[in-house]
Amino acid sequence: MDSDLLDVLIVGLAIGVPLGLALGLYLRRRIYGNKQTQNTRYHAGMLREEVFRRSDSVGDVVDVGAYVRAQPYGDTQLGRMGVFGQLRADGAIVDLPTADPSVPGSLLIRLTPEAWHEDLSYLAVRDPELAAARARVAVQGPAAYEEEGESDEEAVLPLCSCCGEPLGTATPAFDYDLPDPVAALSEQEREHVVTFRSEQTVLTSTLGGFVRALLRVRLTDGRTVSFGVWISIEADTYGRFADAVHGTGSAEEAFDGRLATALAPWGDTVLAAPVTISSPRRADGLSTPTVLSSSASALTTVLQSTWLPDEVLVGERVWALPYDPEKPAEHAHH
Repeated sequence: MDSDLLDVLIVGLAIGVPLGLALGLYLRRRIYGNKQTQNTRYHAGMLREEVFRRSDSVGDVVDVGAYVRAQPYGDTQLGRMGVFGQLRADGAIVDLPTADPSVPGSLLIRLTPEAWHEDLSYLAVRDPELAAARARVAVQGPAAYEEEGESDEEAVLPLCSCCGEPLGTATPAFDYDLPDPVAALSEQEREHVVTFRSEQTVLTSTLGGFVRALLRVRLTDGRTVSFGVWISIEADTYGRFADAVHGTGSAEEAFDGRLATALAPWGDTVLAAPVTISSPRRADGLSTPTVLSSSASALTTVLQSTWLPDEVLVGERVWALPYDPEKPAEHAHH
Protein backbone atom coordinates (compact mmCIF):
# COMPACT_ATOMS: atom_id res chain seq x y z
CA MET A 1 0.00 0.00 0.00
CA ASP A 2 1.18 3.55 -0.78
CA SER A 3 2.85 4.96 2.39
CA ASP A 4 1.04 8.29 1.95
CA LEU A 5 -2.30 6.47 1.80
CA LEU A 6 -1.43 4.41 4.89
CA ASP A 7 -0.49 7.58 6.81
CA VAL A 8 -3.74 9.34 5.86
CA LEU A 9 -5.88 6.33 6.81
CA ILE A 10 -4.15 5.76 10.17
CA VAL A 11 -4.26 9.42 11.21
CA GLY A 12 -7.77 9.89 9.85
CA LEU A 13 -9.20 6.88 11.68
CA ALA A 14 -7.33 7.84 14.87
CA ILE A 15 -9.07 11.22 15.01
CA GLY A 16 -12.44 9.89 13.91
CA VAL A 17 -12.43 10.96 10.26
CA PRO A 18 -14.74 8.73 8.14
CA LEU A 19 -12.94 6.34 5.79
CA GLY A 20 -14.47 7.96 2.68
CA LEU A 21 -13.29 11.42 3.71
CA ALA A 22 -9.82 10.11 4.51
CA LEU A 23 -9.60 8.57 1.04
CA GLY A 24 -10.80 11.84 -0.46
CA LEU A 25 -8.04 13.75 1.34
CA TYR A 26 -5.48 11.27 0.06
CA LEU A 27 -6.68 11.58 -3.54
CA ARG A 28 -6.65 15.37 -3.30
CA ARG A 29 -3.05 15.26 -2.07
CA ARG A 30 -2.06 12.92 -4.87
CA ILE A 31 -3.73 15.03 -7.57
CA TYR A 32 -3.09 18.57 -6.38
CA GLY A 33 -0.20 18.19 -3.93
CA ASN A 34 0.02 19.86 -0.54
CA LYS A 35 -0.70 23.55 0.03
CA GLN A 36 2.90 24.58 -0.64
CA THR A 37 2.89 22.69 -3.94
CA GLN A 38 -0.41 24.29 -4.94
CA ASN A 39 0.98 27.76 -4.17
CA THR A 40 4.10 27.04 -6.23
CA ARG A 41 2.01 25.93 -9.20
CA TYR A 42 -0.21 28.98 -8.89
CA HIS A 43 2.72 31.42 -8.81
CA ALA A 44 4.43 29.57 -11.67
CA GLY A 45 1.27 29.99 -13.74
CA MET A 46 1.07 33.70 -12.91
CA LEU A 47 4.74 34.22 -13.81
CA ARG A 48 4.25 32.39 -17.10
CA GLU A 49 1.31 34.66 -17.92
CA GLU A 50 3.39 37.74 -17.05
CA VAL A 51 6.20 36.62 -19.35
CA PHE A 52 3.81 35.86 -22.20
CA ARG A 53 1.99 39.20 -21.96
CA ARG A 54 5.33 41.01 -22.16
CA SER A 55 6.60 38.91 -25.08
CA ASP A 56 5.78 40.44 -28.45
CA SER A 57 6.76 37.29 -30.30
CA VAL A 58 8.25 33.83 -29.92
CA GLY A 59 11.75 33.84 -28.43
CA ASP A 60 11.55 37.23 -26.73
CA VAL A 61 13.56 37.53 -23.51
CA VAL A 62 11.75 39.32 -20.68
CA ASP A 63 13.21 40.85 -17.52
CA VAL A 64 10.94 39.71 -14.66
CA GLY A 65 13.24 40.80 -11.83
CA ALA A 66 10.94 43.56 -10.52
CA TYR A 67 7.85 41.36 -10.87
CA VAL A 68 9.42 38.44 -8.98
CA ARG A 69 10.70 40.64 -6.14
CA ALA A 70 7.15 41.90 -5.57
CA GLN A 71 5.78 38.35 -5.12
CA PRO A 72 5.49 36.46 -1.80
CA TYR A 73 8.17 33.99 -2.91
CA GLY A 74 10.52 36.66 -4.24
CA ASP A 75 12.45 37.24 -1.01
CA THR A 76 14.00 33.78 -0.76
CA GLN A 77 16.20 31.83 -3.13
CA LEU A 78 14.32 28.64 -2.22
CA GLY A 79 10.97 30.21 -3.10
CA ARG A 80 12.20 31.57 -6.42
CA MET A 81 13.83 28.29 -7.42
CA GLY A 82 10.64 26.41 -6.57
CA VAL A 83 8.62 28.57 -8.99
CA PHE A 84 11.30 28.50 -11.70
CA GLY A 85 11.64 24.74 -11.30
CA GLN A 86 7.88 24.31 -11.70
CA LEU A 87 7.99 26.31 -14.95
CA ARG A 88 10.75 24.06 -16.25
CA ALA A 89 8.87 20.91 -15.16
CA ASP A 90 5.82 22.20 -17.06
CA GLY A 91 7.92 22.66 -20.21
CA ALA A 92 7.34 26.44 -20.20
CA ILE A 93 11.07 27.23 -20.02
CA VAL A 94 14.26 25.30 -20.77
CA ASP A 95 16.85 27.41 -18.97
CA LEU A 96 16.49 28.92 -15.52
CA PRO A 97 16.36 32.75 -15.44
CA THR A 98 19.71 34.53 -15.62
CA ALA A 99 20.81 38.00 -14.52
CA ASP A 100 21.97 40.78 -16.81
CA PRO A 101 25.22 42.05 -15.21
CA SER A 102 24.50 45.57 -16.45
CA VAL A 103 21.03 45.69 -14.82
CA PRO A 104 21.00 45.17 -11.03
CA GLY A 105 18.21 42.85 -9.86
CA SER A 106 17.37 41.64 -13.35
CA LEU A 107 16.04 38.16 -14.09
CA LEU A 108 15.90 37.28 -17.79
CA ILE A 109 13.50 34.55 -18.86
CA ARG A 110 12.17 33.19 -22.15
CA LEU A 111 9.22 30.88 -22.85
CA THR A 112 9.66 27.86 -25.08
CA PRO A 113 7.99 28.20 -28.52
CA GLU A 114 5.51 25.47 -27.54
CA ALA A 115 4.50 27.32 -24.36
CA TRP A 116 4.21 30.64 -26.21
CA HIS A 117 1.88 29.22 -28.86
CA GLU A 118 -0.17 27.38 -26.22
CA ASP A 119 -0.61 30.64 -24.30
CA LEU A 120 -1.61 32.38 -27.52
CA SER A 121 -4.43 29.85 -27.94
CA TYR A 122 -5.72 30.57 -24.43
CA LEU A 123 -5.41 34.32 -25.00
CA ALA A 124 -7.57 34.07 -28.11
CA VAL A 125 -10.49 33.15 -25.84
CA ARG A 126 -9.85 35.76 -23.12
CA ASP A 127 -8.60 38.72 -25.18
CA PRO A 128 -9.17 38.22 -28.93
CA GLU A 129 -7.83 41.66 -29.91
CA LEU A 130 -4.52 41.18 -28.12
CA ALA A 131 -4.24 37.64 -29.45
CA ALA A 132 -4.76 38.90 -33.00
CA ALA A 133 -2.02 41.50 -32.51
CA ARG A 134 0.37 38.85 -31.18
CA ALA A 135 -0.46 36.58 -34.10
CA ARG A 136 0.29 39.33 -36.60
CA VAL A 137 3.64 40.00 -34.93
CA ALA A 138 4.47 36.29 -34.96
CA VAL A 139 3.89 36.21 -38.73
CA GLN A 140 4.93 39.69 -39.90
CA GLY A 141 7.36 40.91 -37.23
CA PRO A 142 7.12 43.89 -34.82
CA ALA A 143 6.04 46.29 -37.60
CA ALA A 144 2.58 44.71 -37.35
CA TYR A 145 2.01 46.80 -34.19
CA GLU A 146 2.38 50.07 -36.10
CA GLU A 147 -0.91 51.92 -36.51
CA GLU A 148 0.12 53.56 -39.77
CA GLY A 149 1.71 51.83 -42.70
CA GLU A 150 2.15 48.12 -43.31
CA SER A 151 5.12 45.82 -43.11
CA ASP A 152 6.88 45.26 -46.41
CA GLU A 153 7.78 41.72 -45.42
CA GLU A 154 5.62 38.88 -46.64
CA ALA A 155 4.51 36.25 -44.15
CA VAL A 156 6.65 33.12 -44.31
CA LEU A 157 4.33 30.30 -45.34
CA PRO A 158 5.02 26.66 -44.46
CA LEU A 159 5.72 24.26 -47.30
CA CYS A 160 3.46 21.47 -48.49
CA SER A 161 4.80 18.09 -47.30
CA CYS A 162 3.87 16.51 -50.64
CA CYS A 163 5.12 18.92 -53.30
CA GLY A 164 7.27 21.44 -51.39
CA GLU A 165 5.29 24.48 -52.58
CA PRO A 166 4.29 27.19 -50.04
CA LEU A 167 0.82 26.55 -48.64
CA GLY A 168 -1.90 29.05 -49.50
CA THR A 169 -3.98 31.00 -47.00
CA ALA A 170 -7.14 31.05 -49.11
CA THR A 171 -8.06 27.48 -48.15
CA PRO A 172 -6.16 26.71 -44.95
CA ALA A 173 -5.97 23.05 -43.96
CA PHE A 174 -4.41 21.40 -40.92
CA ASP A 175 -3.98 17.71 -40.13
CA TYR A 176 -3.61 16.11 -36.72
CA ASP A 177 -0.92 13.45 -36.92
CA LEU A 178 -2.47 10.94 -34.49
CA PRO A 179 -5.68 10.42 -32.52
CA ASP A 180 -5.33 11.96 -29.06
CA PRO A 181 -5.44 8.62 -27.16
CA VAL A 182 -2.61 7.30 -29.34
CA ALA A 183 -0.61 10.54 -29.23
CA ALA A 184 -0.72 10.38 -25.42
CA LEU A 185 1.22 7.10 -25.45
CA SER A 186 5.00 6.96 -25.28
CA GLU A 187 6.87 5.87 -28.39
CA GLN A 188 7.55 2.49 -26.80
CA GLU A 189 3.87 2.02 -25.87
CA ARG A 190 2.81 2.88 -29.42
CA GLU A 191 5.08 0.18 -30.81
CA HIS A 192 3.15 -2.40 -28.79
CA VAL A 193 -0.35 -0.95 -29.14
CA VAL A 194 -0.56 0.29 -32.76
CA THR A 195 -1.14 -2.60 -35.15
CA PHE A 196 -1.67 -0.58 -38.34
CA ARG A 197 -1.09 3.04 -39.27
CA SER A 198 -1.60 5.07 -42.44
CA GLU A 199 -2.57 8.64 -43.31
CA GLN A 200 -6.24 7.65 -43.11
CA THR A 201 -6.41 4.86 -40.53
CA VAL A 202 -4.93 3.94 -37.16
CA LEU A 203 -5.74 0.52 -35.64
CA THR A 204 -4.72 -0.50 -32.12
CA SER A 205 -4.87 -3.59 -29.95
CA THR A 206 -6.34 -1.82 -26.91
CA LEU A 207 -7.79 1.55 -27.97
CA GLY A 208 -9.88 0.50 -30.95
CA GLY A 209 -9.81 1.87 -34.48
CA PHE A 210 -9.64 5.43 -35.79
CA VAL A 211 -10.28 6.91 -39.23
CA ARG A 212 -9.47 10.38 -40.50
CA ALA A 213 -12.23 12.80 -41.42
CA LEU A 214 -12.38 16.43 -42.50
CA LEU A 215 -14.03 18.79 -40.04
CA ARG A 216 -14.75 22.10 -41.74
CA VAL A 217 -15.09 25.43 -39.91
CA ARG A 218 -16.40 28.56 -41.62
CA LEU A 219 -14.73 31.94 -41.08
CA THR A 220 -16.28 35.40 -41.23
CA ASP A 221 -13.94 36.42 -44.07
CA GLY A 222 -15.53 33.85 -46.37
CA ARG A 223 -12.92 31.12 -46.01
CA THR A 224 -13.42 27.58 -44.75
CA VAL A 225 -10.74 25.90 -42.64
CA SER A 226 -10.39 22.13 -43.02
CA PHE A 227 -9.11 20.09 -40.09
CA GLY A 228 -7.97 16.51 -40.62
CA VAL A 229 -9.24 15.07 -37.33
CA TRP A 230 -9.59 11.50 -36.09
CA ILE A 231 -12.81 9.61 -35.41
CA SER A 232 -13.01 6.62 -33.07
CA ILE A 233 -15.34 3.95 -34.46
CA GLU A 234 -16.56 0.62 -33.11
CA ALA A 235 -15.38 -2.68 -34.59
CA ASP A 236 -18.63 -3.43 -36.42
CA THR A 237 -18.73 0.11 -37.81
CA TYR A 238 -15.15 -0.23 -39.01
CA GLY A 239 -16.12 -3.42 -40.85
CA ARG A 240 -18.78 -1.53 -42.80
CA PHE A 241 -16.37 1.38 -43.32
CA ALA A 242 -13.79 -1.01 -44.77
CA ASP A 243 -16.44 -2.44 -47.10
CA ALA A 244 -17.07 1.10 -48.40
CA VAL A 245 -13.34 1.62 -48.94
CA HIS A 246 -13.09 -1.59 -50.94
CA GLY A 247 -16.13 -0.79 -53.05
CA THR A 248 -18.62 -3.26 -51.61
CA GLY A 249 -20.48 -0.72 -49.44
CA SER A 250 -22.87 2.08 -50.33
CA ALA A 251 -21.56 5.56 -51.18
CA GLU A 252 -24.63 6.98 -49.47
CA GLU A 253 -23.98 5.28 -46.14
CA ALA A 254 -22.96 7.36 -43.11
CA PHE A 255 -20.98 6.17 -40.11
CA ASP A 256 -21.20 7.03 -36.42
CA GLY A 257 -18.25 7.48 -34.10
CA ARG A 258 -16.70 9.89 -31.62
CA LEU A 259 -14.27 12.74 -32.18
CA ALA A 260 -10.83 11.60 -30.99
CA THR A 261 -9.15 14.99 -31.44
CA ALA A 262 -9.28 17.84 -28.92
CA LEU A 263 -9.61 20.38 -31.70
CA ALA A 264 -8.17 23.76 -30.62
CA PRO A 265 -9.38 26.24 -29.53
CA TRP A 266 -12.41 24.23 -28.35
CA GLY A 267 -10.32 21.44 -26.83
CA ASP A 268 -11.94 19.15 -24.30
CA THR A 269 -15.41 20.61 -24.90
CA VAL A 270 -15.58 18.72 -28.21
CA LEU A 271 -13.31 15.74 -27.47
CA ALA A 272 -15.27 12.44 -27.56
CA ALA A 273 -18.35 14.19 -28.98
CA PRO A 274 -20.61 11.84 -31.00
CA VAL A 275 -20.28 12.48 -34.75
CA THR A 276 -21.66 11.23 -38.02
CA ILE A 277 -19.27 11.12 -40.97
CA SER A 278 -19.82 10.55 -44.67
CA SER A 279 -18.72 7.48 -46.61
CA PRO A 280 -15.16 7.37 -47.95
CA ARG A 281 -16.63 6.09 -51.21
CA ARG A 282 -17.64 8.64 -53.85
CA ALA A 283 -19.03 8.16 -57.33
CA ASP A 284 -15.59 9.04 -58.73
CA GLY A 285 -13.55 7.04 -56.25
CA LEU A 286 -12.28 7.40 -52.68
CA SER A 287 -12.15 10.60 -50.67
CA THR A 288 -11.54 11.53 -47.03
CA PRO A 289 -14.88 11.41 -45.17
CA THR A 290 -16.43 14.63 -43.89
CA VAL A 291 -17.88 15.26 -40.43
CA LEU A 292 -21.57 15.82 -41.21
CA SER A 293 -23.15 16.45 -37.81
CA SER A 294 -23.01 15.89 -34.08
CA SER A 295 -25.57 15.42 -31.33
CA ALA A 296 -23.28 17.30 -28.91
CA SER A 297 -24.19 20.98 -28.58
CA ALA A 298 -20.58 22.19 -28.32
CA LEU A 299 -19.50 20.51 -31.57
CA THR A 300 -22.75 21.46 -33.31
CA THR A 301 -21.91 25.09 -32.52
CA VAL A 302 -18.46 24.65 -34.04
CA LEU A 303 -19.90 23.15 -37.22
CA GLN A 304 -22.81 25.53 -37.69
CA SER A 305 -21.37 28.87 -36.56
CA THR A 306 -19.19 31.33 -38.45
CA TRP A 307 -15.99 32.20 -36.59
CA LEU A 308 -13.56 35.10 -36.56
CA PRO A 309 -10.22 34.10 -38.10
CA ASP A 310 -8.45 35.17 -34.89
CA GLU A 311 -10.55 32.66 -32.95
CA VAL A 312 -9.62 29.67 -35.09
CA LEU A 313 -6.22 30.41 -36.60
CA VAL A 314 -4.33 30.27 -33.31
CA GLY A 315 -1.00 28.84 -32.20
CA GLU A 316 0.91 27.27 -35.09
CA ARG A 317 -1.91 28.24 -37.49
CA VAL A 318 -1.26 31.99 -37.32
CA TRP A 319 0.61 31.92 -40.64
CA ALA A 320 -2.82 31.60 -42.32
CA LEU A 321 -4.23 34.82 -40.79
CA PRO A 322 -3.11 37.18 -43.61
CA TYR A 323 -5.67 36.87 -46.39
CA ASP A 324 -6.56 39.04 -49.37
CA PRO A 325 -9.63 37.80 -51.27
CA GLU A 326 -8.58 39.95 -54.25
CA LYS A 327 -5.31 38.07 -54.74
CA PRO A 328 -5.18 35.11 -57.14
CA ALA A 329 -5.68 31.74 -55.50
CA GLU A 330 -2.46 30.26 -54.17
CA HIS A 331 -1.36 26.65 -53.95
CA ALA A 332 -3.73 24.53 -51.88
CA HIS A 333 -3.36 20.91 -50.89
CA HIS A 334 -5.66 18.73 -48.77
